[in-house]
Amino acid sequence: MRYKAQGLTPSKSAELVAAGYTSVEAVVAAWIKSAGAYLYSDLKFIGIGYRQYKHYWVVDMANTNDEVCG
Repeated sequence: MRYKAQGLTPSKSAELVAAGYTSVEAVVAAWIKSAGAYLYSDLKFIGIGYRQYKHYWVVDMANTNDEVCG
């Protein structure tokens, strides 16, 4: 899992994914329109990923009791 690879053991985590959006502005606008995205406002750690082929986007968010990230 992505969290463990970074030395993080999350006490709570969430993930937003999208595909097909060709710009950062477009994918962020879509996530902002998603009501579910606002459920994660208390998460402290964030990791953002992008894969150019077919434009895949991901945001992983988490909280941890350890307060460290590799």
